[in-house]
Amino acid sequence: MANRKSDEDKRITAQLKLARRAAARAADPDYRARANAYQRASYERNLAANRVRNAEWAKANRVPRRAQQSRRRGRIAGASGTHTAAQLAMILANQGDGCAYCGARGPLHLDHATPLSRGGGNDVLNLQYLCAPHNLAKGDRTDAEYRRMIGLPERLPLTLRLWCAAMALG
Repeated sequence: MANRKSDEDKRITAQLKLARRAAARAADPDYRARANAYQRASYERNLAANRVRNAEWAKANRVPRRAQQSRRRGRIAGASGTHTAAQLAMILANQGDGCAYCGARGPLHLDHATPLSRGGGNDVLNLQYLCAPHNLAKGDRTDAEYRRMIGLPERLPLTLRLWCAAMALG
């Protein structure tokens, strides 16, 4: 038992090992080129398998994938705010698992109530699920504009307003 390293000794040993590797890389001018070539070759070698694996994951994890895509679109647009897959699931459940306008179930699109192109944020307070016909017809209109256009009241339903207020508080 006396030969066993303590957790602190293991941590220090690991840090020293990393420092030695970093120093060796810094001293080798060709390291980065070799590492890049290795990564490129590995990427090419595994491209087909990675695509299949990624497609399978995306199909099995639709809500997290949708959250990834939406966050990426928001980052590219420079929008403020973010959201998680759990928050998207809460939005969907709050909408009764259907379109925010007509309640239709089935394939739903994640929509920004105020579009990113018009300065809308990427947080949960600006997201809603719509059926394809409503989302495609809404285009880059705001939620209020589209509701007015199709003859729905401009305000959100009370349950959704209360839920949004609760999400904003905590």
